Amino acid sequence: MSQSFSTEDLSHLFTYPFKDPDWVKKFIIGGLITLAAYIIPLVPFVLIYGYMAKIMRAVIEQGELTLPEWDDWGGLFTDGIKLFGIMFVVMLPIMVVMMTGFGLFFLSAGMAGAAADTTDAAAIFPAVGMMAMFCGFGVAMLLGLLISLVMPVMWAHVVATGQFGAAFRVAEWWAIFRANIGGFLLAYVVFLALSMALGFLFTLLYFTIILICIMPLVMPVVMLYQMIMQGALFGQAYREGARLAQV
Repeated sequence: MSQSFSTEDLSHLFTYPFKDPDWVKKFIIGGLITLAAYIIPLVPFVLIYGYMAKIMRAVIEQGELTLPEWDDWGGLFTDGIKLFGIMFVVMLPIMVVMMTGFGLFFLSAGMAGAAADTTDAAAIFPAVGMMAMFCGFGVAMLLGLLISLVMPVMWAHVVATGQFGAAFRVAEWWAIFRANIGGFLLAYVVFLALSMALGFLFTLLYFTIILICIMPLVMPVVMLYQMIMQGALFGQAYREGARLAQV
């Protein structure tokens, strides 16, 4: 992936899924699986992540932008659970920080109640608790930003190696990330811009009753499209980073 996109590059990237002769069928299947996630917990999203991994693998190994078949359900589930598991593990520090902040806040509130007969203590404890909660949110947001930057390369490294533990061999994927950091950041910006544009589309759907009615049908397809673009973008960035890291 070059560190610049031309209009032609972006046009090809954003439209390639619709050039597949069976794209309607594949989007319907993926959309139904995504829709099922509102009813069935976890499993449908794991399959969607597995599909994204399949797209990523084709880009990393062959350099091809493909819209793969919905087959090999066991493979989709295995790949998806790996990506989902990585996301869960790296999100744990954020959850711990936030829960610690909340815990200190509620603890200080309880201590303030116990010290209600002491005016100074009753005033200090809530202030300390509030500060702890805000600090927790701040640290969690910073960690979330850092994780969002490296998560795609961790996913791609797992897809490329086929090993869940590869996500935590930081030296390996960091060399690839560093070799093409501009490409990864560009992929992140393009994906963020696409997500914002699609979010604006959802906002428009609220303007009329008719559009609101079709929103439950449109949203799963749009979410699937986002996952396809995420796999393609970061697969390209990883492939280029791996090439540069070997130079």
